[in-house]
Amino acid sequence: QINRYFDQQFGLTAKAYCNIIRFHASFQHIKEGKLFPQQNFADQSHFIKEVKKLAGVSPKELLKNQNEHFIQFSTLSST
Repeated sequence: QINRYFDQQFGLTAKAYCNIIRFHASFQHIKEGKLFPQQNFADQSHFIKEVKKLAGVSPKELLKNQNEHFIQFSTLSST
């Protein structure tokens, strides 16, 4: 029922919401050059897969600031 509630209220599942929150929490680590925030992900490959899924690029590409996603996520993480 909670997934149905999330889907109705927010347009995404509770799991998808948690993944976004987890990514947002790890973004500060990426900005600091830590490409594997160990406290939120089981392993490095899982972390890279989630970042690519949500940001469209790898953590290394986000760190290099080679695309507009970095600016967007920087703005989001500072609010």
